[in-house]
Amino acid sequence: MVIECPFCSTRFSFDQRRLDGKRVKIRCAKCGGVFSQEIRAEQYPHNQLRTLVAHGDRTLCLAIGDLLTRGGIGWQACQNGMRVLPSLKSWTPEVLLIDVALPGVPGFRLVEQVRNDSYLENTKVILISSSYNRKAYKRPPGDLYGADACIEVHRLESDLVPLISELTGRLRHKTGSEEQRDPGQSGIAEPAATPGKPPGGDSAPAADREKARQLAEMIAADIVLFHQDLVDEGVRSGRVYDLLADPIAEGHRTFARRLPGISGGEVYLRLALEKMIARRGNELFQAKQQK
Repeated sequence: MVIECPFCSTRFSFDQRRLDGKRVKIRCAKCGGVFSQEIRAEQYPHNQLRTLVAHGDRTLCLAIGDLLTRGGIGWQACQNGMRVLPSLKSWTPEVLLIDVALPGVPGFRLVEQVRNDSYLENTKVILISSSYNRKAYKRPPGDLYGADACIEVHRLESDLVPLISELTGRLRHKTGSEEQRDPGQSGIAEPAATPGKPPGGDSAPAADREKARQLAEMIAADIVLFHQDLVDEGVRSGRVYDLLADPIAEGHRTFARRLPGISGGEVYLRLALEKMIARRGNELFQAKQQK
């Protein structure tokens, strides 16, 4: 187990088996700072493959956890992006399974942080696409934000464990086709949103505004993920919204279907898309400058 000093970020290795379930005081050998650390009891065999599941939907986390357990994989879950990096460093799983639009810090941002941390360079990252309409996207995702793979919610049951096996080389499982599973009959349901009250502009309840913002970010992330070529062409030509007219229209319909009691979906989605497109435009500009 690796523990990080909160004062100077120096990392220490501990034999977790000797300290399971205890709270210990640690003095940093580098800066002299003293801090407390709870050593969580080891839940899994020492050599068991482990996965951190980061998704805002608790029910989906539990369903994924059941899949992993049946596949012989240890797992823990967190439902807020602020907890992902600390969990990765304290528990050191080999695989991070993360929602593209995770609450707190969106998944696509966290992937960038993981990839910029040398301590996590061997961590395999799988994005869970927030793809709410399995018929909407007929192409593979274009930009994985640095992740190793992407999986859609409705394919988790048939493909997740084989995908982890392929990425890590640690497991040997049948593929989804060998098991003859029908992805349309997956036992994992897509996360359902709870309808909210009409927000009435800025006077809307904070919970409704947050719900709408998160859904808009999920939709925007999916649009950019599955239409990277159109986004890049649109950024270069200044015609982003013309080229993305069809997926944006589908996004509006999805927003209305998922949150039927909340108005203003077009505005929420436009703001979310503008942030995503600005990010991509900055990446393209930097790439051009480096040539």
